[in-house]
Amino acid sequence: LATAVLMILSYYGRALRWAVMIEPIKDSPSHWNLFKATAIGFTAVVLLGRPGEIVRPYLIAQSEGVPFTTQLAAWFIERVYDILMVVGLFGFALVYVGSTSDIPRAARLAMETGGWVAGLGAVICLMVLFGLHRYSGDLHRRLSEIIRAFGMELPESAEAKLQALSDGLHATRTLSSVLRLLAWSILEWGVISAGYAAFFRAFPETAGLSLAQTLVYVGFVAFGSIIQIPGIGGGIQVVSTVVLVEFFGVSLARATGISILVWAVAMLLVVPIGLVLALHGGLKLAKLKSIASEIEP
Repeated sequence: LATAVLMILSYYGRALRWAVMIEPIKDSPSHWNLFKATAIGFTAVVLLGRPGEIVRPYLIAQSEGVPFTTQLAAWFIERVYDILMVVGLFGFALVYVGSTSDIPRAARLAMETGGWVAGLGAVICLMVLFGLHRYSGDLHRRLSEIIRAFGMELPESAEAKLQALSDGLHATRTLSSVLRLLAWSILEWGVISAGYAAFFRAFPETAGLSLAQTLVYVGFVAFGSIIQIPGIGGGIQVVSTVVLVEFFGVSLARATGISILVWAVAMLLVVPIGLVLALHGGLKLAKLKSIASEIEP
């Protein structure tokens, strides 16, 4: 129950983080509309796979009356922050396992090296974020100059979309906004990690896991969640089972059961909420499927 509450809270946290990104182009965005779009968007990802990612920025653009391209830019910014968090956790997981597990020296060295490489990836993400802070205001002008340097002219519709994309990056133009988004991202993943920690308390096999071990689990599982088979999941269950068996000594049968429940609570919990909100807003699954194809490229 505690895990369910924390996981739902994490979706609301995502809505609050998105509010920071939309503020430069829309004063006082509706947090409720952002939460509804977030719940419906993640429901689309569970049911449709990664193509469902487009649903959330589309719904936010519709409900808040802002250009869709600006919300694609916001989605890109959110992805960078999430990748930063996931890569950082994954790097910590590799270093922790490499330094504490009783594994051959070569494997331990490989894990520790991989952890430091992941840490470098996190640093690169930070550089991208601060690069956006430094240059996002000139994005439209710079891209237009590059295109014209090749002797080409953009049609007015493409110019408008490029300008909207640049407008969508406004949230990165001030250092305070970048730091606010970073703080929200840390809090977001802190809530998610707390949800997993609460979940493990429900099982005798995992009740004794430390905070560091829980973060190791979250780091690996977050990477596994990248592989998303529509309606089935996939990566999260496999990675979860492997981590529980190989690193924490849980039997295969029990680890498989725990992993299926993890997927149900972490991923499937939002589906009934998203479907109810979608139906209340007059959206059906067929409409969610067609959103991506309806959007003008």
